[in-house]
Amino acid sequence: MPLEGNDMAMNDRGFSLIEVMVALAILAIGLLGLLNLSFYAIRANKQNKEIVWGRLLAEQTAQDLQLADYDDALLQDDGDTTDLDDISNPDHSSVLVGNDDDGDGRTDEELADGLDNDGDGLVDEDLRNYSIVWNVADDVPAAQMKTIRVITIWTKNNYRHTSKVDLVRGRYRW
Repeated sequence: MPLEGNDMAMNDRGFSLIEVMVALAILAIGLLGLLNLSFYAIRANKQNKEIVWGRLLAEQTAQDLQLADYDDALLQDDGDTTDLDDISNPDHSSVLVGNDDDGDGRTDEELADGLDNDGDGLVDEDLRNYSIVWNVADDVPAAQMKTIRVITIWTKNNYRHTSKVDLVRGRYRW
Protein backbone atom coordinates (compact mmCIF):
# COMPACT_ATOMS: atom_id res chain seq x y z
CA MET A 1 0.00 0.00 0.00
CA PRO A 2 1.55 3.30 -1.05
CA LEU A 3 2.14 6.05 1.50
CA GLU A 4 0.08 9.14 1.18
CA GLY A 5 0.07 12.66 2.59
CA ASN A 6 1.37 12.93 6.19
CA ASP A 7 2.78 9.42 6.25
CA MET A 8 5.27 10.27 3.49
CA ALA A 9 6.35 13.49 5.21
CA MET A 10 7.12 11.63 8.46
CA ASN A 11 9.52 9.21 6.73
CA ASP A 12 11.48 11.86 4.74
CA ARG A 13 12.43 14.18 7.60
CA GLY A 14 16.11 13.06 8.03
CA PHE A 15 17.97 12.79 11.36
CA SER A 16 16.44 13.89 14.62
CA LEU A 17 18.29 16.21 16.99
CA ILE A 18 18.88 13.35 19.44
CA GLU A 19 20.49 11.20 16.74
CA VAL A 20 22.82 14.05 15.77
CA MET A 21 23.77 14.67 19.44
CA VAL A 22 24.54 10.98 19.99
CA ALA A 23 26.67 10.86 16.84
CA LEU A 24 28.61 13.97 17.95
CA ALA A 25 29.16 12.49 21.42
CA ILE A 26 30.56 9.29 19.93
CA LEU A 27 32.81 11.30 17.62
CA ALA A 28 34.05 13.46 20.53
CA ILE A 29 34.93 10.39 22.62
CA GLY A 30 36.89 8.93 19.70
CA LEU A 31 38.77 12.18 19.11
CA LEU A 32 39.68 12.45 22.82
CA GLY A 33 41.18 8.97 22.60
CA LEU A 34 43.28 10.00 19.61
CA LEU A 35 44.38 13.17 21.40
CA ASN A 36 45.50 11.17 24.42
CA LEU A 37 47.40 8.80 22.12
CA SER A 38 49.22 11.72 20.47
CA PHE A 39 50.31 13.09 23.88
CA TYR A 40 51.64 9.65 24.77
CA ALA A 41 53.56 9.51 21.47
CA ILE A 42 55.13 12.92 22.14
CA ARG A 43 56.29 11.84 25.62
CA ALA A 44 57.68 8.56 24.26
CA ASN A 45 59.52 10.43 21.49
CA LYS A 46 61.18 12.75 24.00
CA GLN A 47 62.21 9.84 26.20
CA ASN A 48 63.64 7.98 23.21
CA LYS A 49 65.61 11.10 22.23
CA GLU A 50 67.23 11.15 25.68
CA ILE A 51 68.14 7.47 25.42
CA VAL A 52 69.59 7.94 21.94
CA TRP A 53 71.68 10.93 23.11
CA GLY A 54 73.00 8.89 26.05
CA ARG A 55 73.94 6.00 23.80
CA LEU A 56 75.47 8.30 21.19
CA LEU A 57 77.65 10.04 23.77
CA ALA A 58 78.84 6.70 25.16
CA GLU A 59 79.66 5.40 21.67
CA GLN A 60 81.44 8.63 20.71
CA THR A 61 83.60 8.45 23.84
CA ALA A 62 84.31 4.74 23.23
CA GLN A 63 85.47 5.53 19.69
CA ASP A 64 87.81 8.22 21.02
CA LEU A 65 89.21 5.75 23.56
CA GLN A 66 89.64 3.12 20.84
CA LEU A 67 92.03 5.50 19.07
CA ALA A 68 94.06 6.25 22.21
CA ASP A 69 97.41 4.51 22.72
CA TYR A 70 97.25 1.38 24.89
CA ASP A 71 99.41 3.03 27.58
CA ASP A 72 97.67 6.42 27.40
CA ALA A 73 96.62 7.96 30.73
CA LEU A 74 93.00 7.82 29.52
CA LEU A 75 93.20 4.01 29.61
CA GLN A 76 94.82 3.56 33.00
CA ASP A 77 93.13 1.27 35.52
CA ASP A 78 92.80 2.34 39.15
CA GLY A 79 93.85 -1.15 40.22
CA ASP A 80 90.37 -2.61 40.76
CA THR A 81 89.32 -4.78 37.82
CA THR A 82 85.88 -5.46 39.32
CA ASP A 83 84.61 -1.89 39.25
CA LEU A 84 83.49 -1.56 35.63
CA ASP A 85 80.01 -0.42 36.75
CA ASP A 86 81.27 2.06 39.39
CA ILE A 87 79.76 5.47 38.64
CA SER A 88 80.30 7.03 42.06
CA ASN A 89 84.10 6.73 41.90
CA PRO A 90 84.99 6.05 38.25
CA ASP A 91 88.50 5.56 36.90
CA HIS A 92 88.03 8.50 34.49
CA SER A 93 85.47 11.16 33.64
CA SER A 94 85.01 13.38 30.64
CA VAL A 95 82.03 15.39 31.79
CA LEU A 96 80.49 15.47 35.23
CA VAL A 97 77.32 17.55 35.28
CA GLY A 98 77.30 20.06 38.10
CA ASN A 99 81.11 20.30 38.24
CA ASP A 100 83.58 22.87 36.99
CA ASP A 101 85.28 20.46 34.58
CA ASP A 102 87.61 23.00 33.00
CA GLY A 103 88.53 24.87 36.21
CA ASP A 104 87.37 28.31 35.06
CA GLY A 105 84.94 28.89 37.92
CA ARG A 106 81.85 28.20 35.78
CA THR A 107 79.90 24.96 35.75
CA ASP A 108 79.74 22.83 32.59
CA GLU A 109 79.46 25.65 30.11
CA GLU A 110 82.59 25.15 28.00
CA LEU A 111 83.94 21.76 27.07
CA ALA A 112 86.67 20.81 24.66
CA ASP A 113 85.59 17.21 24.13
CA GLY A 114 83.26 17.51 21.16
CA LEU A 115 80.01 18.26 23.00
CA ASP A 116 79.65 21.63 21.29
CA ASN A 117 77.94 20.45 18.12
CA ASP A 118 76.43 23.83 17.23
CA GLY A 119 79.75 25.73 17.57
CA ASP A 120 78.60 28.38 20.05
CA GLY A 121 81.36 27.58 22.57
CA LEU A 122 78.86 26.19 25.09
CA VAL A 123 77.71 22.70 25.96
CA ASP A 124 74.78 21.90 23.69
CA GLU A 125 71.49 22.42 25.45
CA ASP A 126 70.46 18.81 24.79
CA LEU A 127 73.59 17.58 26.59
CA ARG A 128 73.50 19.63 29.77
CA ASN A 129 72.04 16.77 31.82
CA TYR A 130 74.59 14.11 30.83
CA SER A 131 77.71 12.90 32.61
CA ILE A 132 80.25 10.64 30.90
CA VAL A 133 82.55 8.35 32.90
CA TRP A 134 84.55 5.23 32.11
CA ASN A 135 86.25 2.45 34.00
CA VAL A 136 89.17 0.31 32.85
CA ALA A 137 90.01 -3.27 33.80
CA ASP A 138 93.56 -4.35 32.88
CA ASP A 139 94.20 -7.91 31.68
CA VAL A 140 90.46 -8.57 31.22
CA PRO A 141 89.40 -10.76 29.43
CA ALA A 142 93.01 -11.92 28.86
CA ALA A 143 96.58 -10.76 29.38
CA GLN A 144 97.66 -7.70 27.38
CA MET A 145 94.02 -6.64 26.96
CA LYS A 146 91.83 -4.01 28.58
CA THR A 147 88.09 -3.87 29.01
CA ILE A 148 86.74 -0.33 29.03
CA ARG A 149 83.14 0.43 30.03
CA VAL A 150 81.90 3.90 29.06
CA ILE A 151 78.83 5.01 31.00
CA THR A 152 76.62 7.97 30.19
CA ILE A 153 74.49 9.10 33.12
CA TRP A 154 71.52 11.44 33.17
CA THR A 155 68.74 12.20 35.62
CA LYS A 156 65.11 12.60 34.65
CA ASN A 157 62.28 13.04 37.17
CA ASN A 158 64.65 12.24 40.06
CA TYR A 159 65.53 8.88 38.48
CA ARG A 160 69.05 8.09 37.28
CA HIS A 161 69.37 6.60 33.79
CA THR A 162 72.50 5.09 32.29
CA SER A 163 73.72 3.90 28.93
CA LYS A 164 76.77 1.64 28.76
CA VAL A 165 79.17 0.74 25.97
CA ASP A 166 81.89 -1.86 26.44
CA LEU A 167 85.14 -1.85 24.53
CA VAL A 168 87.93 -4.42 24.58
CA ARG A 169 91.39 -3.19 23.56
CA GLY A 170 94.51 -5.20 22.90
CA ARG A 171 98.02 -3.88 23.20
CA TYR A 172 98.67 -4.43 19.51
CA ARG A 173 96.50 -3.23 16.66
CA TRP A 174 95.84 -5.21 13.52
